[in-house]
Amino acid sequence: MAGRKRLVLVVDDDPVVIKLLAKFLSSGGFDVRAAHSGPEAVSLVQELTPDLIVMDVTMPGMDGYQATEQIRRRPGLENTPVVFISGQKPSEDGGRSFTAGGTAYLTKPFAPQQLVDIVTLALEAAGSKA
Repeated sequence: MAGRKRLVLVVDDDPVVIKLLAKFLSSGGFDVRAAHSGPEAVSLVQELTPDLIVMDVTMPGMDGYQATEQIRRRPGLENTPVVFISGQKPSEDGGRSFTAGGTAYLTKPFAPQQLVDIVTLALEAAGSKA
């Protein structure tokens, strides 16, 4: 595992947000891939097997919760950490992010280092459970 960059899949329907998140995470030393919708993420995870997923909550068609629930049913992806990002406060979420299988919840706007720190911590926590 040493020497290999951790793969993070960023899922958001806004290309500008994807570009920003990818920039923040790449600067933090992560390999970043992107999906522009929930269905695309569900399809892509099997091929990529990301170390972690950064998932937007609000997307048309299939929201981030629904996508995460489907991803969790895929063999080998049951324990992949998912960091939800949203403009809603966690208290407005009603606990849905954790019911869907989320590891952490980050409210927009956030500082680039906040995202990198949460992703790093979630990966460390997942590694200690392996």
